[in-house]
This record gives sequence, structure tokens and C-alpha cells, in this order.
Amino acid sequence: MKIVKIWPPLVIGAAFFAAFKFSGAPAQAELKVMSNGIAPVTAYDPSSAVFAPAYFLLENIFSPLLEYSSGDELVSGAAERFEWAGSEARFTMRSGFMTADGRAIDAADAEQSLKRLFILGGREPDLLRALLCGGAPLKKLSDPCPGLEVREGGRVLAMKFSERKPFLFHLLTNISYAVIPRGSIEPATLKIKDYRNTSGPYFVSRDAGGGSIELQANPHHYRYSKDIPQKVRIIPLLENLKNEEALGRLLSGKIDYMPIFLVRNADDKARFVSDNGGYNAHFSQPIRMVYAVFTDRGLKTLTAEERFFIAKKLRSLYKARRERCEAPDQIFKMEGALSRPQLQAIRGRLEAPAERVIKKKLTAPGLFSYFWGDAEDIKKWLPNAAESVPPGPGAPARPAEPDFRLVGGDIGFQDDVGLVSYYLDMDFFRMSAPEKKDWFEKYAAFRDKKDRMKMLQTLHYRTLAAAHVLPVALLPYASVARKPWAFEAPGMVAGDQLWRLKRN
Repeated sequence: MKIVKIWPPLVIGAAFFAAFKFSGAPAQAELKVMSNGIAPVTAYDPSSAVFAPAYFLLENIFSPLLEYSSGDELVSGAAERFEWAGSEARFTMRSGFMTADGRAIDAADAEQSLKRLFILGGREPDLLRALLCGGAPLKKLSDPCPGLEVREGGRVLAMKFSERKPFLFHLLTNISYAVIPRGSIEPATLKIKDYRNTSGPYFVSRDAGGGSIELQANPHHYRYSKDIPQKVRIIPLLENLKNEEALGRLLSGKIDYMPIFLVRNADDKARFVSDNGGYNAHFSQPIRMVYAVFTDRGLKTLTAEERFFIAKKLRSLYKARRERCEAPDQIFKMEGALSRPQLQAIRGRLEAPAERVIKKKLTAPGLFSYFWGDAEDIKKWLPNAAESVPPGPGAPARPAEPDFRLVGGDIGFQDDVGLVSYYLDMDFFRMSAPEKKDWFEKYAAFRDKKDRMKMLQTLHYRTLAAAHVLPVALLPYASVARKPWAFEAPGMVAGDQLWRLKRN
């Protein structure tokens, strides 16, 4: 899955949960889900999903060719079979796979979805387009793409390469590569015009505006079961709530499900479920990373040792407040991980800086939102830090670049070139545009995964050693559902796929 933007977490004491008592409200076939998305459904498109509310909706109403099982294995999605035949990737679409109104979904839909994505662009879609369609960009859906071929009357989609691309199957699990039925796309504008006839386990039955959206289970979908929620009501969160207030919506019966992107602190959700017997929780593996990203301005204002010192202090504060939290010494712990000597070198620099007071004027968006309970402590060693420059006479219309910012997201790579591409696009690795293009093309060209991981490891170490980006915390994602809904979700994927809920 791609990274989703993490909103600053709010902290809550355990005492509040002790006062909670399970309401005992029975679960119905309808599931009420809280979300902080307020956009109309027409604003959501798989090709541009970045923020968590969009990703949440899209992964429930559209399906990619391939998926991950609850055991974190690559399995069939819209394609019931996937295989390599020489240098050709073949995807056999599911028979009987239809939209809510009974329109068949076949390989031609998958082909058009890919061509649409190639036209809309992006780093890894551009790479795949060049491999399949040649050097010239596609401008319209009718433009030829020699490497894509629909066969057997729409049953099979073939992708023809010069050699096998081992990263391909993992890439196609991303919601960006979801299958969108042909009739649901406006050919001239490429916009999605029909959110009822979708490819996902759910379709949009009503958009009431302001983020209030109703979904209905599609009985023609291959993941459909009478045991999954049959109707979903997305209830918009239109106000800032503390964690106890948000979780109180579960107790009051106003909602039945709290997604990963609300009440970010997994400890709060764990305590809530422990203190109230009527709920189930799902915790992913620790794949949510919080890190400090230093900008060009910050690299000039702060020495490398000062940047390591800031990371050291923030790591200590974050871990002190959370049980389900690690203070990692690297960013990509699973794939692209540092060698032992590299890890020892970075660990030493994270632990080495002596106590000091950095009196420089610094701006750091999110600093006191993430650490709102620690503002007084932080001010002892960063006395002149602020989240933004206060407006005043002569202030620029556009705020100046901050010195550093706190960012969070998914680091569970699973050899996902899409996630690597995302980090490149957010200027994570401090590379020029030509350098990014050259590096990514070389990375994707390697057939052997070991070669790709070696490239990523080298870039990973260079980024940490220069203190461009430094890790602060590693945590799990967590969701909560009212019983009898139980989770059958992968541990290595961050998401809220509601069709993985089963009535227990």
C-alpha cells in the first residue's frame, strides 16, 4: 500500500477508559464508520490516492488485479490466476465478476484502467508505460500500447516485456492499479463518472454530501459473503476530538468502526478494547514510521550533530509515552535494511550527542501537535522552536520553508517499487529530478531482488548518515470494530478493507 498522511496523534490517559462500560448494542448488517474525509465521492480517484480517507474509500469500492491474503501472501484479486509465461505476465480474469448492475468486468476493463493511469502519469506508471507501450507518452485511451493485449474474448490480459519484471505482481496490488469498469469512465476527460458500477466489494449507493457516504455490498463480487457488512455508512468527523471523545462515539453507538487513521495511538485503542468487552481490535505489524525530515533550510541552519541530537530527544519522548512503540535506528527495517556495520554507525550517532540547548530560531510543522504534552520539555532544549512563523506586518504571502517537519507513513515495502517511487517524489532522498529518474530506472531494471535491495540499502544509509531524514518511532496501525465483527486482515498491510470483517 502507498503511504497515507498521518495526522498528529492525540494523547489520552488510561483513567478515562476505566470509566467506560460496554453498551451492549448488537451489531447489525450495517456498519457505521467514522472518517475525517469531507470531499464528495467524485473527488476520489485511484490514480491520485494519497490521504488516508481517500485510500480507505477507494480500497473498498475498487479492486486491483492482485491482493494480499490475511497471511500476507500475494493472492488473486480481480484476476483469478496470474503467472509468468517466459517474459510475458498473464492475468486470467474471474468469470462471473460483475458490477452492482450486472455489467461484466473483464480484461478489457483492466487494459483500459492501465492505459488511463499511464495517461494521467506518475513515476512508476511512467516506468511501466515505457516498458509496455514504448517511449512515446499516451494521450488518449485509443492510442496503441503494444505490450498490452486482451485475449480469449476478454478473459486474459497479457503484459509483454523484454524480460521478467519480478516487482510487477507486488506493484499491481496498489490501489492506483485498480480495475475501473470501462462504462464508469468518461473517455474525453478520463474522470470517473459512475461510482455505483465499480469493481470493489462495495459500491456507492448514496452521497449525501459533506463526507456522508453510503456503501452497499456488491453480491456479484468475488469477496462477497453474507458474513461481511452489507451496508456501510461513512459518518464524517467535522470537529477536532480528543481520543477519549472519538472513542466515546463507539460507546454511544454512533459508530461501529474506528479506522487506522483516527485515534492514531494504538495504545489508546488497545486500552479501550481491554476495558470494554464488546469490541475487537486489529493491530498490524510495526510498519508505521514517524520520522523527522530536514529541509534545505534545516540542513543549512543545523549541523549534522544538532540534527542527530533533535532526533535523539524526540525518539526518547515518543517511546516514553507509548507501550507499542520502538525507537528504530533505521527507516527501512525489512527490505533495504542497513548492514550490521552501517546500523552500528547510525546507532552510535543517534546515541552520541551530548545534552545541549539549541537556541537557533527553528520552525517545525507538527512538532507540538505530535508532542503536545511535551512542549515544556522541548522548550528546554529548543527554546526558540515554533510550528510556524507567526503572521505580522511585512510577513510573506507564502510561509518560509520550515527547518524540519515530522512525517509518518507505511514502511512495509514487500518489494513495492510504488512505495520507493513515493519516497522519491516526496524528496525524501535529497536527489535532483534527473538523479531520481536515473536511479529509479536502474533500480527497476534489476531482475534480482538482491540487487534492488542493495541499491535501496546504499541510498538508505546515505540519507541517514547525512542526517537528511532520521527515524523517531516505529508503531503498529490499529482498527477497532464492535462485536460480533472480527478481523481477518493482513499484518503487513496498513488499511481498512471492510470486506475483511466477518460476523463472528
